[in-house]
Amino acid sequence: MAYTKTNVAEVYIGTNELAGVKDAKFLPSERPEIIVDVLGADEPTVLGVGSKTGPHKVEVTVYVDKADTNGQVALDAAYSAGTSVTLNYYPDGNTAGNEKHSGTAYVTKVPDSGGQGKNQAKEGTYILVYTETPTKTTVGA
Repeated sequence: MAYTKTNVAEVYIGTNELAGVKDAKFLPSERPEIIVDVLGADEPTVLGVGSKTGPHKVEVTVYVDKADTNGQVALDAAYSAGTSVTLNYYPDGNTAGNEKHSGTAYVTKVPDSGGQGKNQAKEGTYILVYTETPTKTTVGA
């Protein structure tokens, strides 16, 4: 399937590259509110917001490819079973010297399984959430 990629990011499930990636990016973690909960108050008082702990989610837009058994089909299966996957995210591609973020993640969103429009490839989005801050390394030669 021919497709256009909007950035150079690559996503791997273990050692298998996810096929048909159109776009992949970190989603910023939410900043938790710091509140004072006063007994009897209708709403807690918000003192401020906490610090971001780093990106823990990766949003991957793909051209749906059910022939990608080690990538998209594996993510669908992990989502259905509630099991984790090993997620390797390369923001600038899997090339020596580039960043690599890796860790254990859960699939929290899969593409809609409905049909596609006439004469166009079906697109969908996966959201994967790391169980903890991903390990950041550099791709070796």
